[in-house]
Amino acid sequence: MVQRLLSITLGGCLLLIAVGAFELPGYAQEAEKTTSKKERDKAKGYLPPFYRDVIDGVQKEKIYQLQSEYDVKIDALTAQIKQLRDERDAAINSLLTPEQKKRLGELNDAARSKKAADIKAKLSTKSSDASQ
Repeated sequence: MVQRLLSITLGGCLLLIAVGAFELPGYAQEAEKTTSKKERDKAKGYLPPFYRDVIDGVQKEKIYQLQSEYDVKIDALTAQIKQLRDERDAAINSLLTPEQKKRLGELNDAARSKKAADIKAKLSTKSSDASQ
């Protein structure tokens, strides 16, 4: 059992090394060498798959600039969504009676305890399987 586990692990490692040795077009970002502080300070972003193979440097910088501008808007909307969800949850919680809130807390505690026990059992099962 241990030998089989070791051979599977070794095979997986070799596969990862082999895949990492080849660059998949569009998935690995080109490592750019910057020479000046000004170039290092330029905004960086990501390029969708295969874009780097078809765009020039000016287009790349414009893409990075657009991403930066939209990221600010998206972050603001994400914060607004979180605030709205918190307000909604508080409004829903305010509908419960004290007894219902207490029972809900007990149910949540029980669910957390069960999840922790399940994780612990799963980990102990994995560790006992690996030692065989």
